[in-house]
Amino acid sequence: MTEENYRTKLITINNNFKNHQGEEDFSSDTQLIDLVETIDDETADGLISRNEEAIRRREEEERQKALKAQRLARRKKRRRETFEAFKNRRREDKRELNEEQFMNKYNKKKSGAQKAIIAVVGVLLVLVVAALVGLYTYDNSLKAADLKNNEPVSFLVSEGESTPAIASNLHRLGFIKNATVLRIYLKLNPKAAGAGFQAGYHTLSQSMNVKEIIENLEQPGNAKPTGFVIGKVVIPEGEGIAQIADDITQNVKTKAGGTTPFSKDEFLALMTDDAFIKSEQEKYPKLLAGVLDNKDVRYPLEGYLFPATYDYSKDMTVKDLVDEFLETMNNRMSDFYDEIAASGKTVHEILTLASYAENEAITTDDRKTIVGVFENRVAKDMPLQTDVSVLYAMGKHKEIVTNADLKTDNPYNLYLYKGLGPGPVCSPSLDAITAAVEPAVSDYLYFVADIETGKVYFSTNFTDHQKLAKEHVYDKQK
Repeated sequence: MTEENYRTKLITINNNFKNHQGEEDFSSDTQLIDLVETIDDETADGLISRNEEAIRRREEEERQKALKAQRLARRKKRRRETFEAFKNRRREDKRELNEEQFMNKYNKKKSGAQKAIIAVVGVLLVLVVAALVGLYTYDNSLKAADLKNNEPVSFLVSEGESTPAIASNLHRLGFIKNATVLRIYLKLNPKAAGAGFQAGYHTLSQSMNVKEIIENLEQPGNAKPTGFVIGKVVIPEGEGIAQIADDITQNVKTKAGGTTPFSKDEFLALMTDDAFIKSEQEKYPKLLAGVLDNKDVRYPLEGYLFPATYDYSKDMTVKDLVDEFLETMNNRMSDFYDEIAASGKTVHEILTLASYAENEAITTDDRKTIVGVFENRVAKDMPLQTDVSVLYAMGKHKEIVTNADLKTDNPYNLYLYKGLGPGPVCSPSLDAITAAVEPAVSDYLYFVADIETGKVYFSTNFTDHQKLAKEHVYDKQK
């Protein structure tokens, strides 16, 4: 081996030793030459052989290390890829989970909304069905309890009895199907109840519907049970006995009209029958006290027959009918008897004033003021000068009272005679009676009603009265 080859080999050995064995560095030429000179060929070959083996081992180790690094890198890459795939899958799963949760929530909300809608629809259907059933029940309950049963039965409404109690009794006795429906009907139709149910005996049957029963109970009841109603007579407010004599012959129960079993002549004869009147005085002493005392009275019972609608039965007589008229007036006046006694007036005087106010005015206030005017004129010893009395004295009705009419010589003509006159001139309404009992206090002495509007104008002196009469009467007659 040449020196150059040794040198190259030794440099390699040197480097390998330096890197792997930690040997001293023989890189300098001097050291290398010294080394070459000190070793023989065999030693150098061994050294080189060992070094080459070391190089091969090192290269193998490097290769293995590189392979290991590659495997590690591949494993890391696979792990990284696996982890990334896992993360992506987790994200996808989470997204899918979120979507599923959202859909579940949406479906739950949708399901809840659907359930709510179904519940609302169900409630509405129940309400509609209940309303239809209620409407049918209400309508059916207003019909007659038994159309085939016309048997008359007396039904008593006690004084002060409440509507619920009356309804309950009607149902208990089989006149109506449902007490609650009757009360509801009265609530929904306040006009149907009129002045309210009247005390006394009423003749009803199960063939009557609720409306017919209500109308019957609104009429004044009888003091004792009566037979089945076959007709009705009406006494209008403001009519006198002469007109009432015609009224009692007319049956107003039928639409086509008809007659009653009562006689006009028998009725008029009864109005001047002292024996009958005395028997009635015994029944109603507060009402009829002194009605036979004044001989100038045309009909002693004038003004005492209360204006209303009355039922009559098959067996009823004229006397029974008149007694019912008087009983009703007595019932209406019972609230005023104490007040009338305290005022110093008599029932006869109150009914007389009320009969004048009935036909002189329409409103309650005007009637009260007119009664006050009459009292003021009596206090000043002035004649009442009411046209109503003149017309009654003449026995006729006229729109305009003439000067010639004012000269009619009759006790009822209060243009010629002072005071309140012999007595009432018609059957006054409860409103007019109230006005007579509770007159308005004023200084008025005159009044005149407009012949077109009926409005009443009052004055305290004759001059103003003449001006008002000219404006509201005389000028409008032209």
